[in-house]
Amino acid sequence: MAGEALRVIATPSDQALFRAADLNLPGAPAGELMTSVESWRRCEVAPEEIPARSGPCYVGLDLGAHRSFTRGACY
Repeated sequence: MAGEALRVIATPSDQALFRAADLNLPGAPAGELMTSVESWRRCEVAPEEIPARSGPCYVGLDLGAHRSFTRGACY
């Protein structure tokens, strides 16, 4: 990975692909975030404070290939 990073530093045209595929970073972080850090922090609660829930739970996965992201969601 270190060698590839050095190669990409010398080849600016490959930097976006390296960030996305190898470092798993979004291309435009400000535009691609699903939520802000502050919004996420407001969702955090202690386990004993979580109300009991009933009903179905749905889980979805998008398994990325070697050049794309893998994502998951639960509802």
